[in-house]
Amino acid sequence: MSSFSNNSIRETCAFKVKITGYEIKHTTCTKYLGVYIKQNLSWTNHIHDLELKLSRSVGMFHRTRYYLSNK
Repeated sequence: MSSFSNNSIRETCAFKVKITGYEIKHTTCTKYLGVYIKQNLSWTNHIHDLELKLSRSVGMFHRTRYYLSNK
């Protein structure tokens, strides 16, 4: 059995980081260079964001297909 649990990890990460007097806030997900990255290095938020953007674009092309030529 592992000596670490999710609760002990959260407790050890409960420290504050300050740079030039400004506190850096802890977040579960951040966007860096256009890519969403979760705290456990998961891509689920980024994939969800891409799904939303692609579905909007596909829907827009679907609605305008009768008004545009094939060229």
